[in-house]
Formats: sequence, structure tokens, C-alpha cells
Amino acid sequence: IQGKTTAGTVAMPSGHVIQVVSETLTSSANYSISTADTYVDVGISASITPKFSTSKILVSFSIGATGANTTGDNLFRLVRGSTNIAQGSGATHNTTVATRNLNSELSSTPTMTHLDSPSTTSATTYKVQGSNTGNSTTVAVNRRQPDNAFSTVSNITLMEIKQ
Repeated sequence: IQGKTTAGTVAMPSGHVIQVVSETLTSSANYSISTADTYVDVGISASITPKFSTSKILVSFSIGATGANTTGDNLFRLVRGSTNIAQGSGATHNTTVATRNLNSELSSTPTMTHLDSPSTTSATTYKVQGSNTGNSTTVAVNRRQPDNAFSTVSNITLMEIKQ
């Protein structure tokens, strides 16, 4: 810590965490995907108001999900506002993370960590959107797709890092 230790004058050195925001989703739902690679919000989001426009935001998320039978693979992307901020390139389906469907069973719990530079001090929302490579199907979040035999937990955590 540099400077005086009275309110308003504490200065954290670069690389330190300034604030943390975390949201957990315990409810489960099926989300309809009408066309392959069409993304929908899947209920996992958090907002942060950076203290400095130069700060970076370390975003991490974990999601429990399945798709309908073996009609396609699940795709999940990380979005800031309405902008996709982390995706692969050069493939048929470019996304943040993908999972293989296994007959409607829980295919995996994908996780992702991304260091973002939003360059703002305004409230900024990060969210996860889901899709599937098959047409007219669903992506189930925090549950097995055909029934409620079990449920899982999904979360997103945002950490502001001083630069």
C-alpha cells in the first residue's frame, strides 16, 4: 500500500485485486436454440463498476450443462455487454468453450478464465451465452436435459486488477 492510509488516499500497486464480484446460479432451466450457432442468455451474469479505466477484469466462469440427445455439441461464449470477448478462430464453430453431448447426460462442466480490458469506469456486465451446433434443440443449464434427475451449480466471478 502506498500513500496515506486515510480514506480516499490509499493507492494499491499494480497487479493487486481492487474488488471482486461473484454470482452463483443454482436454478436450472432448458434454453431453446432454434438455429445452429444461435446464442441465448443462459442466466449466468455479473456486473462490475471498475474504479479505474486502466484496470483489467479477470473473468472466470463455470457452467453445468447438457444438450438434447446427440443432436449437436454445446457452445458457450463469454460476452461483455453485447460483445463476444473470447473465442477461437479458424473452425466451423468459433466459441469460448465447447462440450460434446453424450445422450442427454451431463457432458461436462466447462470453465473459462479470461483477462479483459474494458477501458471504462461505467458499470459493465459480463454474461455467458449458450448455443448448440444442431438445429431446433435445447441447452440445459444446471440439470440433465430430459429430466431433473440431478442439478448442478454455475457461477461467474469478476476481479478488478489494478494496472
